[in-house]
Amino acid sequence: MNQVSPYSDAKGFMPFTKEAEKRACGEVREVLGLTMEKRTLVDHLTNFRKDFGLPNRLRAMLVRHLEMFYVSLEGLRNSLLLTEAYEGRELLDKDQLLGAKERLMELVSKGKRMNFRDLWESGIGKYWEEVIEEEEENVYEIGEFWSVKKLEGGGSVDNSW
Repeated sequence: MNQVSPYSDAKGFMPFTKEAEKRACGEVREVLGLTMEKRTLVDHLTNFRKDFGLPNRLRAMLVRHLEMFYVSLEGLRNSLLLTEAYEGRELLDKDQLLGAKERLMELVSKGKRMNFRDLWESGIGKYWEEVIEEEEENVYEIGEFWSVKKLEGGGSVDNSW
């Protein structure tokens, strides 16, 4: 069978033929190869189905080609992964930006698990005392998630973070 280019025009292929399906699979493979995570939602591909010349039954086509794609069900949405880019659950060639994103998400989730007392005991209290010393006329009280700046007249101004 002939090699089919994913860059060839979809109009040149008869629908429902092996060549048209090969071209569509190659095109989906190229699109996934351009993403950082080498994956996307099938819904995202179906939004561009007419522009890319993909078949109406895109998900069924992707499931038929398990050697190229892995289709998983996350909740109610289907995720599509490029199998050659993964070994198990690990991405083989991670982009530096993707690594930074994962590290940021790890820090954010770690921060969500910390409560205010842990944050104070981890050393932020020392720096907070320095801020108070710099502004001698203002006294700060620490609330659960924000600071309250006391005014001289007895009122307070909310300085929410």
